Amino acid sequence: MAAARLYDRVHYRHDPRWLLGDGDNCLCLACVIEMIEDGSVSVVRKKHMLSSFQTFLESKSSTVYTFLGNDGRICAHFVGQMLGMLVNLEDDSALNLITEILVQLILGFKLEQFVHCVLDGCLKELSEVTSMRLCLPILNFLGKLVDAMPSVAEVIATDHCLLKQLLNVDQFVAVIMNVSIWNNDSENTPSLHAQMPLPLVLKKILLSREEFLQIASTQCIAAILVHFPAKYAPSFILADIPEFLFENLLCTSEVLIWSIYCCLILMTEERIFFTKCHTVYGIVAVLKSLKHVLQMNNMELQKQGLFLLTEILKRQPDEIKLFTSTGIFKAAIDVLQEAVNSSILDVAIKATKAVSSFLRKDHLSIPVQYGELEKLLNRMMERCAELSFTSLRRKSSNNQAKMDKNRSISHQGQFLTNVLECFQNACRLALGCKEYNIAHNNAFTAPSSKCKSTLQTFSLYLLNTCDNFCIPIVLRYYEWIAVPATMERFFLLLTDMFALVPYMKESFALKLASASIIRLAMEAKSTLCSVQRNTDLNNACSDFLCHLCIIVWQVKSTNETNSQKEVFDILKKTLIHIEGSVEGFISILLESPNSQNDREVLRCKQQALLIIACVAYLMEDRFISETDLCWTVQSFLHSVQSHGDHVPSYVVRAVLYLLARSQDKCEALNVITVNMVCKMLENVPDIQVAYFHHPLFLKLFFNYPQLMEKYGCLVMKCWIIQDDCKEDESKASIITKLNPSVQWTSMPILSILHSCPDAIVILLDLMNSGSVELANKVLVILKSFLHGKHSFETSNLILNKLLKILQDTRISPDLQEKTLPSILHILCLLQQKSQPKIVLDGSYFKLFYHVNNLSGKCSLCSENILQPALNFLYCSIHHTNSTCKVRATAVILSNTSLIELIEEIMEKTWDRTKSNCSESLCCSAWLMTSTLMSFQQRYNLQVHKTIYVDVNNMVDLISFKFKDTSSMLIVSILQYFKALLRQKFSSSLIHLIKEHRNHPLAEPQDTIWPLTSQSTLYLVAAFQNLLVQKDTVLVRATVDCFGSLLDFLHDKSPDLVLHVASQPWNRFVLILSLTCEANGYLQPGVLRLMALLVKYESFNILTVDEIGKIIDETAHLKIMDLPHAVVLDLQIFLQQLQNKQIPKEAAKKSVIQELLKNINSIPKDSISAPILYVDGTAICLTHLVE
Repeated sequence: MAAARLYDRVHYRHDPRWLLGDGDNCLCLACVIEMIEDGSVSVVRKKHMLSSFQTFLESKSSTVYTFLGNDGRICAHFVGQMLGMLVNLEDDSALNLITEILVQLILGFKLEQFVHCVLDGCLKELSEVTSMRLCLPILNFLGKLVDAMPSVAEVIATDHCLLKQLLNVDQFVAVIMNVSIWNNDSENTPSLHAQMPLPLVLKKILLSREEFLQIASTQCIAAILVHFPAKYAPSFILADIPEFLFENLLCTSEVLIWSIYCCLILMTEERIFFTKCHTVYGIVAVLKSLKHVLQMNNMELQKQGLFLLTEILKRQPDEIKLFTSTGIFKAAIDVLQEAVNSSILDVAIKATKAVSSFLRKDHLSIPVQYGELEKLLNRMMERCAELSFTSLRRKSSNNQAKMDKNRSISHQGQFLTNVLECFQNACRLALGCKEYNIAHNNAFTAPSSKCKSTLQTFSLYLLNTCDNFCIPIVLRYYEWIAVPATMERFFLLLTDMFALVPYMKESFALKLASASIIRLAMEAKSTLCSVQRNTDLNNACSDFLCHLCIIVWQVKSTNETNSQKEVFDILKKTLIHIEGSVEGFISILLESPNSQNDREVLRCKQQALLIIACVAYLMEDRFISETDLCWTVQSFLHSVQSHGDHVPSYVVRAVLYLLARSQDKCEALNVITVNMVCKMLENVPDIQVAYFHHPLFLKLFFNYPQLMEKYGCLVMKCWIIQDDCKEDESKASIITKLNPSVQWTSMPILSILHSCPDAIVILLDLMNSGSVELANKVLVILKSFLHGKHSFETSNLILNKLLKILQDTRISPDLQEKTLPSILHILCLLQQKSQPKIVLDGSYFKLFYHVNNLSGKCSLCSENILQPALNFLYCSIHHTNSTCKVRATAVILSNTSLIELIEEIMEKTWDRTKSNCSESLCCSAWLMTSTLMSFQQRYNLQVHKTIYVDVNNMVDLISFKFKDTSSMLIVSILQYFKALLRQKFSSSLIHLIKEHRNHPLAEPQDTIWPLTSQSTLYLVAAFQNLLVQKDTVLVRATVDCFGSLLDFLHDKSPDLVLHVASQPWNRFVLILSLTCEANGYLQPGVLRLMALLVKYESFNILTVDEIGKIIDETAHLKIMDLPHAVVLDLQIFLQQLQNKQIPKEAAKKSVIQELLKNINSIPKDSISAPILYVDGTAICLTHLVE
């Protein structure tokens, strides 16, 4: 007995309470347990002990049950050991014995707790087995247990899913599915219902209304599919199980939803899942389920659901439409928006992956909901903006904080990378839609209405969003940490943007380049891609730089397009092999080739780097300093010349530009380098090929005599042709100074003209030899230059050069129409900037003489020559001293052909509708005639040709047609009429025509011939109307002419002059002039008008009290601050007051004397006599106010 039921080796240490029974029929349970645990004991002895235990159990069952029932731990341990033996033993008789004992114990206890204990042990053992063979004893035991106790089956199904555990074993799954690996296309798999009953069984369980059965069924399906989806999924799919899984997604059980998600995710790996249209049927259920799940607090469930949606969106075949209606499409966008908006970043990351898969052309509904897509992308951008990158640099105090920080960095970087991927997919979607007309516009938009949701607007939205959101966010993130995946996606996105809106790619590229994006890309290559790291990022950076550089190069090389393909090819081939660091840049440029093979590779790299540096500097991105740039480029030149290598024209452009940009901050180039540049340029067929339109590029060629001598003219021509050089003469006022505002991009050429006089000669040569358009641009430049300060020597240089050009023009008449107008304009400019009294001698008189002769040879058709010529001749007479006035006037009077031409122009004034002569030319003719008439009489010069003028037409125009005539033409005729009045209508130069009219002028014997009292009153009324106009030139001319008329009448008819001077309307005119604004009497012409009223004692018009007030106000003025014309009028007014002894008060008289003294103290040389240009007609202020 002892040998059978005791384990002698260990029994001595067992407590007596372990002995069951008494006498010889006892059993030590501890000995039983330790023997079956001891691996050194043979199976035979263990079987004998277990057999003895079974016998004892049958005879003394109550004793065993009582002992085990009192201590649950002993019971659980004993059962566990027994179950372990089921798995570990291979002896069939021993396994049967153990099975019988376990079944007998369960039946004897009849306790649910014990049943669960045994089943938990089975579950534990099954979870640890690795083969089907080890599972069989457990299964055999469970089978016999169910046979002996059928109620256990329900417990196994509900509380202990042992099947799920068994399904972890491949062999078990293979056996139970009764199928071998299927090697063919699953879509061609025949119906498997009869051969595979398990899918049908699980389907029936899935259809039950019991939630726990549905959970068990889905978990079993997932457990099977996880082994080999391609092998087992078809049977479940053909059994239409996906349909019921989708339907059960609308439940509220998180466990069931999770299980269904797992099943469906595994099924998405099989193409038949999609071809049988299960996704088309179930997408609505997935979206509704996700919308519900996103309201829960279960993060893992939300991530799993989004992963399922991602897989469906990603794997859906192109030929099968997933979203069959616009409503479903919008519902998907709503769900994705809500997911992206999740406060849990992990969920938002999963959502962005789903959005990335969603943005496929095949998923779009027709009409395309571009507006909804914009909302989705906007939500992602806003979520990105909410990320706090500033916390990335905070130092962490402990390990946990460091771990949290690293996790935060990783998650934020992943989210940003996913958003960029989404945005890139949106761009590629837009690019793909361009191929389909139906995707361009909303097909359901009425023809008369304007659709806002179009492909064009969507493309523009993408470009603007990338510009305003993506780029700033990435750059902000890059400041804290450089993540290769993020930067790779960023550069891929920017590259796609160039193709998105073709007509805006240039402006987008220029904006990127100006924001130092080239520096960023080079840094990314240097820091993240060195030593063959991150090759995908290196490819993305290189491709982006290639596209960006070629676009900028193209924009900045409008005059040269042949090299663009070559530039693109060399960048494409070389950039990927170039490290982006500044040190690497310098090292490559300083390197010299060792062999022919090395030479080609090295030169390609060097040329590519020079192009990149050139583009960067074009956009003010100085990623390498000017100092380093200058000497490395010079080193490259020395290397190339020493090896006799050919430098392509586009590289010559880059070299020249880089040298130009670095000159301001570096030492001047030595003679050797300059000669190398000249030699390099000799191989360039056209300077335009090597030209860049930049001020420093222009300056480079005029800093060195060798370059200026050979290429200065060509470079300056390129500059002027490309520059937006134009002048904008104001039309708001009738008066415009000769120096109109010049509107163009920059004025660097002016500094060159000031510092290098030879450049002026080059400029004038261009004007002479170039096209009319070029000559006009040169004229604008010279206008701006001459408007500023320049030396007397510069003026003489220009005059001598113009004289030479003018002489050549006389020899070559073909050049007259092209060059002569510009020459004359420049001469007028020099006149305007010269001293008030110039001397007509030397070159100046020769110019005057040639212009006079050329003008006489012109016809009315040559107005572009006649207009500036008459301006020049007219201003020359007024702008010189008395001696030269005589000489100049005599020269013009001797030119009978010119006098005849002036007479013909004046005659064209009367019928403007039939005349091809402009008003400005007519104005110049009238002004010239009035000048010649005045100086001819003053200096008693000989007249060779008389000018016939119809006085009737002139008086009628002034009296009745002034409203329909331009102000400048009225001024010009008034100047002429003033000269006639001052000469009492008797001039050797002028012959008056007296045509018969219904109201003829007076006969020669009348006292005021050729005027009458009636025509005089008409003229006075016209003058009164003109005096209240706002035109200052017109008012001045009218006042002077009115004064000359009063002087004429005073000599011819004293009674009439008093009548005219005292007319009440003169009072009205005066009041309007005085009250128009503060100090109204200082307005042009008002003081001159008051002087006339004082002269002819019209005190009913201007009272003595008003005169006193004006004197008091004038006493407080600073005479030096008043304009010259106002000072002259004031002087005339004060002198008239002195002559008439008005006012009588001594105090007022002393004020007048003091004012006159102050006026006389003004230096004569400080009084300027400006030339005014009014609509192209020059008028001298001295002529206007004399």
